[in-house]
Amino acid sequence: ASNPTSVIAGYQYIRTVRQQYNSTGGTSGAFVVVTNLSQSLVNAVPSDHPDWCSIYDALGSEGVLNVNGPKNWHREIGVSSGFPPSPFNDLPALCNSEYLLVVTNPDSGDQLVDQGGAHGAPWSHTHVDLSAPGHLVMSTEPGGTYDDEQTGTSFAAPAVSGAIALMFSAACDNFIQEYKTNPSSSILYIKEKLLDNTDPVGGLISLIGHGRLNIHRALTAIT
Repeated sequence: ASNPTSVIAGYQYIRTVRQQYNSTGGTSGAFVVVTNLSQSLVNAVPSDHPDWCSIYDALGSEGVLNVNGPKNWHREIGVSSGFPPSPFNDLPALCNSEYLLVVTNPDSGDQLVDQGGAHGAPWSHTHVDLSAPGHLVMSTEPGGTYDDEQTGTSFAAPAVSGAIALMFSAACDNFIQEYKTNPSSSILYIKEKLLDNTDPVGGLISLIGHGRLNIHRALTAIT
């Protein structure tokens, strides 16, 4: 499980270097536009760690979106199930910030990954924003090798983070200037274009907030 203190400290560092960039016109700090957290804290709700949830709004005010891959449990986030019933509470997925995007992972048939038992892809129409490839993904391994058996939200979330970074590389100069002047509203425009240009997937329409990541459509929209 994540250590909330360490997570918040990591986010605070990103906020600091982005503030430095904003205040110095780019002569110091870093031009960070998106963060990725491929882990979570289960059995926790926002009231347990309010500073964790509030940091997303703080980052958003500097122009930073935040992406999360929640726990690989094949359950609905925030809903009780089983006998005796127990809720699947997961932070930061339950955080109520418009600057946070939560990602789940379908298989090649656009069905949520089910690995048996409680393991697999989570869902929630309220708390999960979109899906992205995260099943049998080809990935690098220590020693210079590759493995095509990687599955989980930890592989889906970075695809969304990368897409957001690519959208900035494709954006016109006028948008970049507007973003530097009004970072908090402009980053929400990026989020809107990303979500509005996902692919609607029949089996997921009632399970998550939007569709499957489509990087080409997102890039076209921002261009």
